Amino acid sequence: MRGGLPRSFTASDEENSLLWRENYIRTFLERDIPQLGIQISANMLRRFWTMVAHYHGQIINYSELGRSFGISDVTVRKYIDILEGTFMISTLQPWYVNIGKRLVKRPKMYLKDSGIFHSLMSIESIDQLLSHNKLGASWEGFALGCVCRSIGKGKEQLYFWITHSGAELDLFWVEKGKNWGIEFKYLDAPGLLNQ
Repeated sequence: MRGGLPRSFTASDEENSLLWRENYIRTFLERDIPQLGIQISANMLRRFWTMVAHYHGQIINYSELGRSFGISDVTVRKYIDILEGTFMISTLQPWYVNIGKRLVKRPKMYLKDSGIFHSLMSIESIDQLLSHNKLGASWEGFALGCVCRSIGKGKEQLYFWITHSGAELDLFWVEKGKNWGIEFKYLDAPGLLNQ
């Protein structure tokens, strides 16, 4: 719920954690971004970041985002590059080889911290999260981030795989000549899948 930023994670209660995250977001937009020489209004970037949060765990459609926000897809790419370059979001590239299937070739986007994601989505409690339509996306982003850190691969070695017909893996990588993949699903009662 609180994410992994230390002061959010170790706050005395949910209310203080949420307050810290809101202050962090405001400081990032109003102080840090201008100090990097980026000339975008804090309100504009906050609205864009909030809109992008709705696409957490989804394939990026630059044109759709641009139409929704009233900007060009080139500007969308610029704003996404800014958020990715400042470690607020990450993109995962698709894995594709010519195997005779129509594969998706656009990246997926994730907010790097689940607590920031929850703040941008106005999710203030675990009860709200458990009944929110983005619960699965929240879990996918959190679990994917944990696995990426634990397998010790660089961003350029990690992918997702999906066909236009719907077959997919949320995380795909190659190690020692073998293909590895993970599909993340939030379940109330998880169990082992026998295959």
